Amino acid sequence: MKKILYMQYPPITSYPTHANLLACLSQYEDYLEWFFENYMNIYTNTHPDYIDGSYVDFFAPIPWRSNPHLHSQRLSRELFDVMKTGLVDFFINAIDQGNYIFLYLNRFYLSASYTYQKNNDVHDVFIYGYDKDSKLFNIADFFAYSKYTLATASFDEITSAYKGYNDDWKESEFDLRNVDGIVLIKPLLSAAYSYKVTNTLQGLKDYLGGTTTSGCYSFGYRIDCEYDEFHSLKNSFGVNIYHYLEKYLISLGTCDQYIDYRGFYVIYEHKKLLKLYLEYLESKWLLDVSELKNLLKPVLTGTQALYLYFMKKTLSNDQNYADAIQKVNAIQQDDIKFISGLIDFLEKNEKHFKRQV
Repeated sequence: MKKILYMQYPPITSYPTHANLLACLSQYEDYLEWFFENYMNIYTNTHPDYIDGSYVDFFAPIPWRSNPHLHSQRLSRELFDVMKTGLVDFFINAIDQGNYIFLYLNRFYLSASYTYQKNNDVHDVFIYGYDKDSKLFNIADFFAYSKYTLATASFDEITSAYKGYNDDWKESEFDLRNVDGIVLIKPLLSAAYSYKVTNTLQGLKDYLGGTTTSGCYSFGYRIDCEYDEFHSLKNSFGVNIYHYLEKYLISLGTCDQYIDYRGFYVIYEHKKLLKLYLEYLESKWLLDVSELKNLLKPVLTGTQALYLYFMKKTLSNDQNYADAIQKVNAIQQDDIKFISGLIDFLEKNEKHFKRQV
């Protein structure tokens, strides 16, 4: 007996928070509308004591807490430990009820992972199916280094990986609270949703202004964004991310360190999402976005080329970044032109969205 819940390779794969939920939500028409409203801004934490390589992410609510197409519930590990059920049986029963399972596991015990039997590596893993005959769970994560992968793990591997996580990880990684315990996520078939272009516009204006108007509330946001609000750590937003990446590149030239290209990949993924948004405006709302596509093209190709540039640098161990800052500056200028054009376009056509509702 087996059951595998719907999963399709997601359009955005920068982090599990985005990739996993997009992968299961893609079974619904217009599933990206909520993301178009909430994923227009990006951020990084620039506090001197908190900078971690080139880390950049979408500044957005956590989907399983805030997306209207998802119902989530969390079971603490402490509560599960006193329940009279085995881990494998619990996961199988949860999947039978249509629940995806999101939790932290130690990938040292997962043969699908590049860290298998090498080092302790606690990471958020998505479980979306099982096969009782083969004693396998279907799992998803970045198992092949930076590539999002759909794989399998034996029942024994999952059990060991679950037990291999302990409270020590919570002390060293404060944002683990985002996925603390066992999170059950179930798509809602009947959820109604009406796209609001005003939310997209606000996110784009925040992006262009290098700020946020959403930080005044914390529910649904990542812990590190909340941490900024409560502890006055400084974040950079939107187009200011390019300045942050410039500083990162300068720091690479002053010391011998590992190249972290996550930030460059995320700004490329941000442009991929905007490309999907233009296609949505064209197909769903019958708007002519040809000029916007032309404005986006150099930004999309530029950010992709920059990301590939750093991947090659990593593989060749080449630490000469003299030409990289110039590339970043050129992309930033093209990005500003596109975002400004998109804002003007949406403001001119704002009544069009109201007429079509």
